[in-house]
Amino acid sequence: MPTELRHIIFSAAEVVEAIILHNRARGVSMPGGSIKEAGLADTPPGAPLSFRIVFSLAGLPGAELRASNEVTVDLADSELAAALIGYCRSRGIPMPVKGSKSLERFGSQIGLIVTIKGNNINLPARLAPG
Repeated sequence: MPTELRHIIFSAAEVVEAIILHNRARGVSMPGGSIKEAGLADTPPGAPLSFRIVFSLAGLPGAELRASNEVTVDLADSELAAALIGYCRSRGIPMPVKGSKSLERFGSQIGLIVTIKGNNINLPARLAPG
């Protein structure tokens, strides 16, 4: 049987939204302030992906007392994948449970790759072999 391969590509804004929703669902707060920068962190080819969000704390109470007006949050690929899978489910994007999932860089965007082996595909009875 053939293998099905799906590519779901996310912009940086969608990844940020997915991370915020994922953290909110887990009760994890993000730094206050505004997002100054968000995107894939520089990683060597073949290395796990990491997504970086830089928050600007300027204008927040006590900002002048901090050593830096920025906070950087780096998310590892496993947490990033969980956030993107949850985002797909919350948006009604089909996400098969049995498919293997991985992340891949597509320029400045992140792709969630879902691979479904042929024996995991449930065919209608009229199309089933034998």
